[in-house]
Amino acid sequence: MRFKEFKRIKEAPISDFQPMGDWDYDHEDEWGDEYEEPWKAGEKKKIFNPQWKQKVYKSWSKTKNDYILIPVSGEATYNPEILERGVVTVDDLFQEFEEGFDQLVEMGVVDAETMTRTPQHKDKTVVFFLGNAADNWIAVSGWMLLHRLGHGSRMTQGEENPAYSAIVTAVFEGLHSIFGNFGVDLQHNPKNPNKMLDDKQAKWADYGLQKIMTTGSARKGVVRDRYEGIYEMWAQYLNRGAVQLRAPDALDIENVTKAPNPRNEQELTDMDKSILEGYIEDLQDQLNEELFPAFEDSIKGEIILM
Repeated sequence: MRFKEFKRIKEAPISDFQPMGDWDYDHEDEWGDEYEEPWKAGEKKKIFNPQWKQKVYKSWSKTKNDYILIPVSGEATYNPEILERGVVTVDDLFQEFEEGFDQLVEMGVVDAETMTRTPQHKDKTVVFFLGNAADNWIAVSGWMLLHRLGHGSRMTQGEENPAYSAIVTAVFEGLHSIFGNFGVDLQHNPKNPNKMLDDKQAKWADYGLQKIMTTGSARKGVVRDRYEGIYEMWAQYLNRGAVQLRAPDALDIENVTKAPNPRNEQELTDMDKSILEGYIEDLQDQLNEELFPAFEDSIKGEIILM
């Protein structure tokens, strides 16, 4: 089943939006009902709706890279070997997702003879979105695609992207500085600096990051953990051009030696908030001026399987 090519919008960060695959694919015939469908029926309609596509373009309008977005449907979206595979080479794409390779050849992005990117497209970031299924499902949107870009950019050729690792480390260290003012001693796991020392500290990191974020998910208190918080801040940075953090109005500062209790928070004084604001601003500036720009730059001109 083929669909017409969307007309390119000149000078937009999204230079092409090209769905591919079989959008009538019945996963239950092949996989039964034990696998969640990658795209819900309403999402499939959205992806081919010109008005919805314009909203996606607007959501991505402040991104720095030039992106080619390719939502994928069909059998490939059930292949665990390529889901959230991250940054891959042209050769990797040919070996692991040949349909995707053929799509880029058809679009003129890849030269099939030389197995390289064509000159006119070599600096564009290609993102294959292999569905939107998740435990805590949220309908596909421009924001959700930005969030998922973060997931897809975490790994590069089988290794964790150093730019992502730097963000995780900086956020953990920032939380240590911020909440250390109240006696919360957040420490890394000595065997893995991207994890907390124990479950109690992990819960404080999850709680503390959500309290200083300003995304809609944070205001609703539904950010699953600190890693999802990072992806939400990344989406905010790309969507608005900057991430915005804030000093919370209340915190559970009576349980610093235990896991925090969001239902037992105490209102912070103006002095408390003033002390926190400096540390929070330091983290915000580091994310906006250094870490998130480096993360986006690390995927410039790459091919991403998400």
